[in-house]
Parts: sequence; C-alpha cells; structure tokens
Amino acid sequence: MKNLTNILTLIILTSFCSCEQDETFKEPQPSTAENLSSFPLQLQGQYISLTDNSKLKIGDKSIERTYDYVVKMHPNQLDKNKRLSGDTIIDINTNEINLVKHEQDSLLINEGCIDKSFEINNSSILRKFKGQYFLNVLNDNNEWDVKMIQLIKGQLTISTIKTKADIENLQEIIETANDTMPPYEVKLTKDQSKEFVKDEKFRENEIFIRTIKNAP
Repeated sequence: MKNLTNILTLIILTSFCSCEQDETFKEPQPSTAENLSSFPLQLQGQYISLTDNSKLKIGDKSIERTYDYVVKMHPNQLDKNKRLSGDTIIDINTNEINLVKHEQDSLLINEGCIDKSFEINNSSILRKFKGQYFLNVLNDNNEWDVKMIQLIKGQLTISTIKTKADIENLQEIIETANDTMPPYEVKLTKDQSKEFVKDEKFRENEIFIRTIKNAP
C-alpha cells in the first residue's frame, strides 16, 4: 500500500532524523561507569508518550516503541494480498484480520509498527550514573550517540543533545572544544561527566507515563 509505506517512512524519519545533528562521543558515557547486562526491574514496564501517544516497552534487554495510526484510503487502493469483507480486512497470506471503518467511499484502517530502538549488545551499551541510565549506540562513524533515561514517580524522561545551546553548555565544561564544526565529538573526564549530569546538560526531553509496571 503506497499510502501506508509513505506513513511508515514519515514515522521513521520523524523518529530518527533531525535538521540538527546530535552530539556524539568518542566513547560510551559516562566513561567511568560499568556496562549493565540488563535493564533493572524498576525501569521495566510499559509507558505512553505525552508527545504522540506511542507506546514504549522496556524489557530485560531491549526497548521497543509501538506507533498506532489511522490510514485513510479507497478500497481500490488495498494491497492485492488484502481482501475486504464487511468491516474487516483479511490478509490472504497470513489470515491476519484488521478491523476497518467506512467513511463514505473510503476506509479508515488502524495500523501500527514496532521499532526496537535499543537492544543491549556490543554496539548498544547501557550504563548507570547517579540514578540515571545512559543508552549508548555506536553509529556508522564509529562514534557514540547517547541518550539518558530517568524515572521519577512513574514519569520516564528520555533526554538527548540536539540544539546548539546544548552543545555550548557542554563546551563550557570542557576546556577546549574537540571540534568546531558539527558533528561534534566529545570525550569527558570523570569530573566532567559528573558536572555534565548534575547540571542537566541533556536538554531535549521526551516524557512517558508508566501504564504497566513489571512484577518482581
């Protein structure tokens, strides 16, 4: 389905692309913290985004994000492997059934996609520092993209560095900037890492509310 493909592409681009480049690091952060083999039970569970109502699931080893949306199309636009029967669409290959609504001569179809955005392995490293968790992902340039997770009273915040102001705040800590043109590369000492976290230099935040907590 052309419309569905376009929507999925838009979601992926919105999730992972930005007109501003993220800060990158020469090594996983914080540099003095040890790698964790799994997410702690206190973080595991399901959350919903206050930004787009997408669902986030933190398991033992991974983070998955599910996007739900509605596709509007004419019945003639259905994929050749899909068959319309009343208020359902049947996939003739898998027998999967999807409910639809009729709006005049169009169909409203509930769709979704799952993005496994983080999975602990050699190129996706989890670390902890002062009650905060750091997601380190090795990119194609052999540099580390870093996000920070913090859970307070059922509210999960995922933070990253994207803006020029964030980079300037970070460079105030470092005596000499490693680079003057993006993408920036930064290596923090132990003391600099502490100050960076303490001063909350991760500025771009997305907030999730816990809906299901994993049982011990």
